[in-house]
Amino acid sequence: MSKSKDVAKHDFDDEITDWLQDMIDGDLAGICIIFGKPRKGKTAFMSYIAEQIMHSKKRYLKMCREIHTMHNIGKFPHKRTPLHCLVSNYTITRTRPMHRRKINRKINPYRLGFANQFVETHLLEPYTGICVTEGQKYWNSRMSSYLPDWQFRFFEQLGHMNYNMFIDVQRMKLIDVNIRDISYFIEIRKMKKIKDQYNRVIGIKWLIRKFEDSDSVETYLASGRRDKTCYTEHVYTADFNVLGIYNSKNCKPKFYDGHMNHNSEYDTKDDVITGETFDDYLRYLRKNDDELPYNFYKNRSVA
Repeated sequence: MSKSKDVAKHDFDDEITDWLQDMIDGDLAGICIIFGKPRKGKTAFMSYIAEQIMHSKKRYLKMCREIHTMHNIGKFPHKRTPLHCLVSNYTITRTRPMHRRKINRKINPYRLGFANQFVETHLLEPYTGICVTEGQKYWNSRMSSYLPDWQFRFFEQLGHMNYNMFIDVQRMKLIDVNIRDISYFIEIRKMKKIKDQYNRVIGIKWLIRKFEDSDSVETYLASGRRDKTCYTEHVYTADFNVLGIYNSKNCKPKFYDGHMNHNSEYDTKDDVITGETFDDYLRYLRKNDDELPYNFYKNRSVA
């Protein structure tokens, strides 16, 4: 990460930073939603953050101290420390020069939350950094009334364990309003690949806009993205090819899964039926979403 400097006029080639370093090093806990148009570099930027978290010595030392302190007073079940602080729902791997290869620990975002009687949840160490791609799949705003209390309370109180959570999504309003109300926001405006003389990607540069809260984003969007009082602009540069540490098209299998025995002719006589009631929709999700725990969505009137 580059050092911070203040400028009056933001140009894409200027380096402007760096409030984000506090989140990477575990000095500032919270949720950050990263949004922007398709193929603008949202997941690439989040993967850049994830790589920084994996290699943050400052954050890792805080995690180790906190685990041992909590275990010694009977507040944490073990004193083992992981190799780094990152968990995510997609594969991120990186070998820095003179360092061993590191790879993320995999999580199911549906299973983030407090222990409860419905869904088995993950135990995360203090100072864990959490990165979730395609966040609308797990916390879709259309399902807000069914967001489990045991999960929302986890989001509300994750600062108590010094967690940081980054979620990428194309449109921020796709994320549950309860989560949006307690989040920071980043809009990815532009991404540029830095190439060497052989046309190889050796770095990535992003122009981003940072918002303090959901009200600022709402005002900004209502203005047609013209209200400059709602955000601060920053430029970040990665000095390596971030696109090489994760699969930028990891959703591709979803387009042909279940069709491997089909030919190329179109036949519309067998429509996909999701049903008319909420229970019909749940049956459809349980059949087609291989990550969804059976009891994740509960009707609150009968829970």
